Amino acid sequence: MSLIFDAHFDNIEYVTSGGENKVLGAPVAKLVLLALADHANDEGKGAYPSVNRLVRKTDLTRRTIFNALCALKHAGLIFYEGESERGTSDYSINIDKLIEYRDRPDGESSAPGESSAPGVVNPVHQGGESSAPESSFNHPFKQTCAKAPRTTESYQKEIMSAYERGLKRQHSDLEDRISQYPEDIRPIIRAVCEIFHLSCPRIKGTGGGLWIRGARDLKDACGEFQASVLDEIAKDFEDFGRKNGGTVPFTIGGPHSLVNTAVGKAGQLRTNKLRKVRSEERIVPKGAEVVYAGGKQYQYGSDGALVEVSG
Repeated sequence: MSLIFDAHFDNIEYVTSGGENKVLGAPVAKLVLLALADHANDEGKGAYPSVNRLVRKTDLTRRTIFNALCALKHAGLIFYEGESERGTSDYSINIDKLIEYRDRPDGESSAPGESSAPGVVNPVHQGGESSAPESSFNHPFKQTCAKAPRTTESYQKEIMSAYERGLKRQHSDLEDRISQYPEDIRPIIRAVCEIFHLSCPRIKGTGGGLWIRGARDLKDACGEFQASVLDEIAKDFEDFGRKNGGTVPFTIGGPHSLVNTAVGKAGQLRTNKLRKVRSEERIVPKGAEVVYAGGKQYQYGSDGALVEVSG
């Protein structure tokens, strides 16, 4: 969502559920909102990723994710819509608030470190003599260089760097898990995880056996179309979400959840394919004396074969 990239964020002061006053840094707020927006539709609705998924995407701790969500709600940047069908929290993003953040000048942002940069401190007595320690051979005095002030551009780079690290970590962990499964079902498992934003369990962990059986059943259900069937199901999910406030038609817990739907969707694809072939080949109706095809006229000959009629 480009609005988030262009918005000028402030630090967010908020109160935790335990009544503790805290401050969330602007970079963390923006990073978590970017990760949340990956799961929302164009209107900012239907964002219900699990906390574990946000942790993998951002490389932040679970506590930081919880605090960030609390702060974003307090700032009016997101709204809690209730519990999703997957048992996760469902959020919507406040587009109007983001437009307000985007349209204000950079100078109004109060990110930490922008007001003043730490420099070399050299306290002086009233008499004007320096109180800094003198250098010696055994204990040489090391002067600390002043750090450059942090700018909006540097914050953007930090945010994107952390976001990319989270994505790489998530992808690496997913590939490690998929590699533990039998080779013949790895493609269908990878497709399920990538298309429906799932993370398969480790093969020796809870649910590993269910994923193996489900993946084999789903592979058979998809037939010759394989991942194309899953793409079509995902489109149906998106259409359903747009029409029903970001909800889903059913919960997906793994490949086994998609088997019945895949059987029907594969059947539709076969029907569409057959219709296309028939329209291209133009099947001749039985008993017809004259046939028109491709702008030309044909007629049955004495031997029953079609002969082009000249003129």
